[in-house]
Amino acid sequence: GEYPADMAEISRYAREARTAEGFRAFLEGADRALEAV
Repeated sequence: GEYPADMAEISRYAREARTAEGFRAFLEGADRALEAV
């Protein structure tokens, strides 16, 4: 099936994680991806 956060999106979050705000977005995105499984 399709997931709301694909690998490309996860990679983008990881790059943005260099900032605190980006890191929060990364964690929130990961939580949503796990819940969607």
